[in-house]
Amino acid sequence: MERTFNLLGISPNVVTLVHFEKMNGVNYCVCMEPLSDHEVAVMDKQKKLNGALQYIANDNELISDSNIYFYGPINLKDENDLDIIQNCDLVDKNVMDCRNWMYSNFDYDNGCFTTINDKVMLTTTWNSLQWFMFNHCKLGKPENVIVYRKKVTENYGNRRYRNV
Repeated sequence: MERTFNLLGISPNVVTLVHFEKMNGVNYCVCMEPLSDHEVAVMDKQKKLNGALQYIANDNELISDSNIYFYGPINLKDENDLDIIQNCDLVDKNVMDCRNWMYSNFDYDNGCFTTINDKVMLTTTWNSLQWFMFNHCKLGKPENVIVYRKKVTENYGNRRYRNV
């Protein structure tokens, strides 16, 4: 018996897309968060007035303009948006330590996955767009998102990076 599981909004605050190990002696990760229309308007105004952006992430860390990959409305049917996502290269390329695990029968349109022979099956992906869609779904498919890079600190949840 096959079962279908809902993924829509299971991580409503933030998802980690990729980890960079020891870049200039510092560990980084790339995160995605949902934004409200008001937050996008404030960021647009800030950029227009100051020529640069700053964003306070979900964990209260200040993210500078140089670490913001993109923000605002996302339309996965728009070629420009798809190009931006793919050019950001949001997947972990380390084959030996791949963290791009997703459900094998993932269905973005319905926000779910289905078991195979009553078993949950996983696969890895190196497709930036597919990985983005999987994580966008986990956020609840928000209309607006921000994708940014941040330094991994001691209070980051992954034990592997605690002693940075």
